Amino acid sequence: MFSRKYLNSRSILVITFIFCFSELSWSEPVTRNLQTFSNEGFNIDKKLNIDIRNLPACQIGDLDLIRRELLASNEPAHLVLTIEALAPKSTIKPVSAKLPRGGDGKVSLTLDENMKDQALGLFLCKVTDGLPLTCANKKSISFNEMYKPYKELFDKYGARPESYQVEKTIVTDKIYYFTPVFLDSTGLVSFSDRPSEETFKELKEKFSFKKDEFESLKNRDLTLKSFPPLYENDRIVIRLPSYSPEKCLKQ
Repeated sequence: MFSRKYLNSRSILVITFIFCFSELSWSEPVTRNLQTFSNEGFNIDKKLNIDIRNLPACQIGDLDLIRRELLASNEPAHLVLTIEALAPKSTIKPVSAKLPRGGDGKVSLTLDENMKDQALGLFLCKVTDGLPLTCANKKSISFNEMYKPYKELFDKYGARPESYQVEKTIVTDKIYYFTPVFLDSTGLVSFSDRPSEETFKELKEKFSFKKDEFESLKNRDLTLKSFPPLYENDRIVIRLPSYSPEKCLKQ
């Protein structure tokens, strides 16, 4: 216990600092691992411009396997980008768009007002022709698991998937990319980097989740390990790694 007669100017400064620090600790946590997309156009009509871009790598990447699977599928299929609710029995309708078979391209999605304050996912998946354009009900497959059927080809011919002979086969519909997103009063919120335990904790503190919703989100993210989106002015950029020989020369 402090005695008043010993309170010099230094003591007062220390007590003031402690008081201010306590005030900060009581305030709402600062978001360090989340980013928010918001601009005038999006705030008016909730239209989202999305670019799917190749991320050059000196190894086989997600985009190489996606292209291979679409070519190998014995049933016509579409590469689909969706934003939809994570809750299994949600009444919120997905918003979706088909992408070119090459995988990279630009699409626009307009978010539904009912999506506000809901746990959503930004997905990229394969959908067999004739089926609803939805991804959330598809299985999440890790890169290593998806790579296994092609390992012998890559070991034999090297990292040039476009040169391999394509044999038609059964290719199951699956999710290739996933990141959680949330539409709130500030804009569209997502991860700013690959999430840590601290990121998941921050997410849980900021948003409310239905039963099992959070664990489902976490498990899906840790399986796919997708890069978080980049926010560039009026658009969101999704990066999908693919083999680029030039990248190997620079190493």
